[in-house]
Amino acid sequence: MIGGILLTIYDIKTTLAREVRERLLNKLGIILFETTILRNIRLAECPTYKKSVLEYTPESAGAAAYQALTEEVMKNGG
Repeated sequence: MIGGILLTIYDIKTTLAREVRERLLNKLGIILFETTILRNIRLAECPTYKKSVLEYTPESAGAAAYQALTEEVMKNGG
């Protein structure tokens, strides 16, 4: 069972990203997670150091977003 679709590397500044999100929500009826993983340089750096975001930069916005996703999934019976 799929609990939803997660938007990642999402750049709220771009029209394309906003349009894709709206299309997924409204026209296709796809269930999106409330949590969105925004584009973030710290997340992009993690593989270079072979660490998860929680190991590499636990105070970053990317780490907070993944923690919020974990809480959302658990709250919804994940």
